[in-house]
Amino acid sequence: MFQPDPILNPTVFIDESGDFGFSDRSSKHIVFVSVATDQPNAVARIAKKTRARFKRKRPVELHASHDSWEVREYTLERLALPETRLEIRALVVDKFRLAPRLQRDSNMLWNHCVGLLTVDYLAQHDHATLVIDHRTQHTRSVFQFQPFLDYLLRFDADSDAKVEIEYMDSRFSNGVQLADCVSNAIYRKHEHGEDQGWKLIRGKIVSETVFDIKKR
Repeated sequence: MFQPDPILNPTVFIDESGDFGFSDRSSKHIVFVSVATDQPNAVARIAKKTRARFKRKRPVELHASHDSWEVREYTLERLALPETRLEIRALVVDKFRLAPRLQRDSNMLWNHCVGLLTVDYLAQHDHATLVIDHRTQHTRSVFQFQPFLDYLLRFDADSDAKVEIEYMDSRFSNGVQLADCVSNAIYRKHEHGEDQGWKLIRGKIVSETVFDIKKR
């Protein structure tokens, strides 16, 4: 079986699907996703092709929760192509099994989960770049994430990896928009039992962890 060359010194796009509320109308799950690639420009062209196919012009962004199945299917199919160099990792969290301190502090929850999602992978590389949507409301104090991640890499993973974090407006980041499409597909599987999108990209999913952090 053909094995592609490993992805080295990756660019990693981060996104999540699901809300951070705890009312009766809130989602049960939050899904955090990383999409890693060593060809970020080639991957970004997939979003451009989707907009061209469906006659959308920037700055209108692809947003999976608002897009039709046809738009999402077209995008996911291209992400799943063998020649598309990317790896997907997902952390699925049951919000109502969270420790109370994480339920109270959405920023702490975001930092904790994104750290868990990424640290082991990032520790394998000399250098990596994380790209995060700066508009995500739960990262308003996201500047705290850099020292938190550095601590995890050095003391939990015993790694000297250098990780640069870029905060971008998702409207102008094709990679973040594609990560949104991926996280939405995995979220729909766990939240609603809709796995059509997940089936399209499952060959690119390296890990999909359903994580219970109630006692952590």
